[in-house]
Amino acid sequence: MKYALVFFFIVNVSCSTIVELANGVNKESKSKEYYLKLFERKGIDANVIYFPVINDQKERNQFLYQITRQKYYYFYGVIKNENSKYWFKNISDASHGCQQVLFSLQNEAVYPLKCYQKNEIPLLNYSYKNSIGEEFVVSNKKTVILLYNHAIGKAIFKDIKPILEFVQKNNEYNCRIIVADFFNE
Repeated sequence: MKYALVFFFIVNVSCSTIVELANGVNKESKSKEYYLKLFERKGIDANVIYFPVINDQKERNQFLYQITRQKYYYFYGVIKNENSKYWFKNISDASHGCQQVLFSLQNEAVYPLKCYQKNEIPLLNYSYKNSIGEEFVVSNKKTVILLYNHAIGKAIFKDIKPILEFVQKNNEYNCRIIVADFFNE
C-alpha cells in the first residue's frame, strides 16, 4: 500500500509537470517583447497583437473580471463597425471549443451578428495598442477577437490554427489577439 501511494504521487506530480512544461502553462508573464516573439515564431504578425492600456490597478482588475466572468476562453467574439453600429457575436453560451467557433464563422445563418451599443460589449470599454502604438479600432471588416493570457501557455497555437487559417482565406475577416496580461514599463 505504501508503494502504491508513492507511485501514485510520483506519476501524478510528474505527469502534470510534464504537461505544464510542454505547453508552457501557468508560467510567469514575461514582457511584451517576449510575447511578440512567441507569436511571430508561430507565424502570427506582431501587429495583430494588442495589449490593454490600463494603468490603474482597480481598472485592471475590472478588465480581468469582465473577461473571466463571461467564461471566455480563446475566443471573445466577432465584431464589426458599420456606421457606428456595432455588430457582435460570441458563442460563450454554447460549446465554444475551437471547432464550434470555426462552425460559427462558417455558418452565419446559425450564429448571426447582432447589433449592440458600443458600451454593451465589455471589451470595448478599454483601450488597446499594438507593438507600434496603433490603437485597436473596430473596422468595417468582421474582426475575430482572440484572447491570450500567460496562464494558457502554448496550447493556444494549435487550438486557434484552424481559426487563423479561415480568417486568412476570407477577405471579409481580420483577426486581433488581445493579451490579457499587464507589464510594468
